[in-house]
Amino acid sequence: MSTSWGSALFTYRYVPLREPTNIRLLKLLPGSGDGGLRFTLEEVELDFTKQEYHAVSYAWGPAGLNRTIFSKEGCLEITRNLFDLLQQYILLGRDISLWVDAICINQNDYKERAQQILLMREIYSKSRRVFVWLGQEQPSDKQAFEFIKDFVDKYKARVNRNLDNSDEMRKISEEVTMSNAYDEVVCLSLTQLFSRSWFARAWTYQEIVAASDSCVSCGSLCIHFDYISQFAMIWDVLGLQGRLSSHEAQYNASQAAHIILAKDYVAEAGARSSLIHFVQNTRTRKATDPRDKIYSVVALTSDLKPLPYAPTYKVGVDRLYIDFAAHVISQNRNLDILAMCCYESGNRLPSWVPDWRKSFTGMLKINRAEQPFCASGSSSMDGSLAINRTSINRTLLVVQGILLEQIKSQTDIHLTLEGNAFIKVFDDQIRLGNKQKTLATVTRKLTLESPLYISDDEKWQAWWRTLVGGRRSDNTRVTDGFERTVWQYLEALDGFLAQDLEYESVNLVEHLEVELRLITMANGRRFCLTHSGRIGWIPGAARPGDVVTIFRGSAVPVLLRPHNGSYLVIGQCYIHGIMDGEAVGDTAQFNPISLV
Repeated sequence: MSTSWGSALFTYRYVPLREPTNIRLLKLLPGSGDGGLRFTLEEVELDFTKQEYHAVSYAWGPAGLNRTIFSKEGCLEITRNLFDLLQQYILLGRDISLWVDAICINQNDYKERAQQILLMREIYSKSRRVFVWLGQEQPSDKQAFEFIKDFVDKYKARVNRNLDNSDEMRKISEEVTMSNAYDEVVCLSLTQLFSRSWFARAWTYQEIVAASDSCVSCGSLCIHFDYISQFAMIWDVLGLQGRLSSHEAQYNASQAAHIILAKDYVAEAGARSSLIHFVQNTRTRKATDPRDKIYSVVALTSDLKPLPYAPTYKVGVDRLYIDFAAHVISQNRNLDILAMCCYESGNRLPSWVPDWRKSFTGMLKINRAEQPFCASGSSSMDGSLAINRTSINRTLLVVQGILLEQIKSQTDIHLTLEGNAFIKVFDDQIRLGNKQKTLATVTRKLTLESPLYISDDEKWQAWWRTLVGGRRSDNTRVTDGFERTVWQYLEALDGFLAQDLEYESVNLVEHLEVELRLITMANGRRFCLTHSGRIGWIPGAARPGDVVTIFRGSAVPVLLRPHNGSYLVIGQCYIHGIMDGEAVGDTAQFNPISLV
């Protein structure tokens, strides 16, 4: 075998790892970058190594291995984005070893890939620092980084200290409104930054959540990731998402803010951090291989047996999703996963199996630890009752449930609300304000058609509680005191559209909370009226004749559609007046229901 760098044109041949818990570390050699990148790979024991290394987090970028790096053992083809990353790492003067998935894992060895998946959390948490690469520097990145750092330094402590002080939060909002946060050039630079694909990738979630320390780089520019996530969180709290001029950037910023919550969850949940929680919360993230929608977060979980079998890329996507759903029902001993389904015509999967490829954002959050819904009464809290009478036979799931009643009518289309009417530029304010007003009008009209609510107060109470889905933005139950907040929001919306609203009278923080709940409930859903007169929110794929159903052991109602003697799962729903077992009682009879 030749030992000449210049003649190393044969493909690098990986030596199998001596132990499945070992890893390889990449060392970039002096002189790399001047015409070619040269490297060595060293195998180390992850559990015992004292060698410091940086773990890299990046988006692979466009398909195609069109760059080459060299070693005495052969050459490797890598993506352009990774090549740029390694070159920049050298230019930054870093001489510490790296862990890079595309190089340190033999991508052609499916067994090794599957084994390394289970080590990801440990790899990233044990690294000295996680090096996040967003790509080459763009002209606007410097301004975005500087603005983010200054913004966080100025407002982080004040916002965190005054989250429950509406008067002080209003002052902060007014101060931000008068600052360069409303400068179009600044907002464009932030939009371009948060449009980077790294923020939306499935694998990067686990990598940054596991990191104990991390920095973000655009070319030679660097900023600590805490600045990025804290900025996104404050930006969100102040209702400024709409200042980012693309939905992609708004979504990616929300993902960055969510990392703070995810880190807290991992730290606090400890032995209770379940895989289904992570899969659900990363559902909108993107993965080239759909199996990675599950595999990309499996190392974060503390479940003793998170998967039906060891990670493998030999099993097909549909088979994995079916087996995973059946496994979750069996292991978790509840039917919460049924509320994660969202029907789509033509899908090959059974309707009771969530298709994680579909970015379904209209989930009613189910939190069994804090003020949960319990639509099936006491059985919602006792999963064993649900599982003892549940059977799974390949693609058929038989569960115990009650078919309550059919949907009578619903809004013609499900409304998609894209932002807050009070913080956009004027033209957008009017457009979005009218969308919010339309939502209020059509839902109120259906409520007035209900024979179930007699007095005006009964109609109002049912309507406002249903509008917000019975919860506040922190996912706690609404109380009677929140009624005033909803009322004031609706009054302010009328005044705003009539252009006679006095902005100093607006409690922006409270209004943002109400509007966030409206956006959450309306996203991908239709407002409905059942045959008995109940009102609620149902999936966008729903139609009259679908049946509101309560399963034994399910926290929320689920909408079903009759199909050849069985039923299709259309998705979860919020139906006012039955979310806490009111329709079940102590003597309700649950019967077998076949789901296909």
